[in-house]
Amino acid sequence: MWCFEESVPYFLLSLYPSITMPKAYKARSTLQDIVCKWYSENHDVTDPSVSAIVRNRAGSLRKNGLTGSEIGKFEVILPNVATLNAVPTFYWLLLYILDRPQLLARVRSEAEAAAVIAHDNGKKTVTFNIAEFEAKLPLLVSCYRETMRLVNQSVSMRRILEDITVTTPEGTTYLLKKGTDMQLPAGVAHYEQSVWGSDANIFNPERFHPSFKGSPDEERKRKAAYIPFGGGRHLCPGRNFAFAEIIGFASSLLLGFDVEATGMGFGDMKQLGPQLAGGTVRPEKYGAGLGARIKSRQGWENVEWKFEC
Repeated sequence: MWCFEESVPYFLLSLYPSITMPKAYKARSTLQDIVCKWYSENHDVTDPSVSAIVRNRAGSLRKNGLTGSEIGKFEVILPNVATLNAVPTFYWLLLYILDRPQLLARVRSEAEAAAVIAHDNGKKTVTFNIAEFEAKLPLLVSCYRETMRLVNQSVSMRRILEDITVTTPEGTTYLLKKGTDMQLPAGVAHYEQSVWGSDANIFNPERFHPSFKGSPDEERKRKAAYIPFGGGRHLCPGRNFAFAEIIGFASSLLLGFDVEATGMGFGDMKQLGPQLAGGTVRPEKYGAGLGARIKSRQGWENVEWKFEC
């Protein structure tokens, strides 16, 4: 999966990928074989656990005459889209929190207060309401957004539809000509000290907390400079999926389990620079050297985790 993921852009540049990038080509072929078989066996139709987005996308393609095998070749990109940025974002979120014991304790306390806990014959059921994440997990949500600010290096593309002038706070005016393509790198805006302050390069878990709000002018600048999912009308449609899965998984993992670093400390992992594939930076050497020992916390050994909306 990851071999294919890191090579996706290069398939566009290579005329003979089977020769020039055989490992990535084989990885893609393996994924296609698995996904094509799954759709050919109509699991998207018969399996009740299939998500609506998978079922509806495949249903639309079937209505237009595509076979299961043909659908599979299209939809092999879905697992890639679902994991491309969500997995590394979740990874960095965990590292930032686990490296700060006091913050971890606060996040756990918040998650436990937000959860609905039921006991039945020695078994514990813990339920989180996805719709209440913003209201009941403000610290964890703030950590998530701060993580996105620090590790997201996506680039938005826009085309100028009419001649327009833009003036900087320093008074310099630029003319943007109609028909010009513009690139908006999130990494530049996310580290701008005039917006985020002198600690712009540092993880601040409170930065996006409701209690941390600044003046209306400061909030306007922050809103304009925070663009991990793009900006304007064209925001990434998967942002809500990513939010729900990352906050949901993080809340249950941090509440129910102890995670101990092995090999190096959680704060010792270095980041790679921006890559052509994906908007979230990867850990150096894909995380080699940092392991983890995970065990259930005392009193949380026999738990069923549930999520509702």
